Amino acid sequence: MKFFRNIAVGWIVAIMIVAGLHLTGFNALASETGGGWRPTYDHVMIWLNFGIFAFLLIKYLKTPLINFLRGRRDELAGEISRLEEQKGQISQEISDTQQLFEKSEARYKNIKANIITQGEEKKEEIIEAARRESQLMIEQANVRIDNQILQAKSKFKSEMIDLAFSLAMNRLPDEITETDNQRLLDRYIEQASLKFR
Repeated sequence: MKFFRNIAVGWIVAIMIVAGLHLTGFNALASETGGGWRPTYDHVMIWLNFGIFAFLLIKYLKTPLINFLRGRRDELAGEISRLEEQKGQISQEISDTQQLFEKSEARYKNIKANIITQGEEKKEEIIEAARRESQLMIEQANVRIDNQILQAKSKFKSEMIDLAFSLAMNRLPDEITETDNQRLLDRYIEQASLKFR
């Protein structure tokens, strides 16, 4: 308040000095001839008029000028207050945004860790399923191989039996005599009779 009053008084004094210099300058330019009482009278009247003018300025312009400066001060104070409040709000918004960013970053890290963990678990499940499936396929292949070996053995035995039978059929009629036939028949009857007892 005192500061603004000093500024107002300073402006008024500056205006009066400028007006005084302006008024005294005309006197210097207007006087071309010297002597007489008229230049002194003019000089006194100029200062008297200047004093009246300064008095009127101080009397009537002091209050409006101070009010104007106070109004400007209040406007500027209000503007500064509004800007400070706006600055506080923006600072709060920045702080809130920073907290949201930190929370979202932490959440992102958690989601990423969960996804990696789930991916590792899924990978292990897939590997285990592949192991079981490959083991099952190996077992099935072994069973097929064993079946093919048994079929091949059976086929080989059957072919051997057929070959032996055909050889026997070709050679036996020449080798077996009537006594051999009778002996085979007797042995068969004896074995059959033992079975039925």
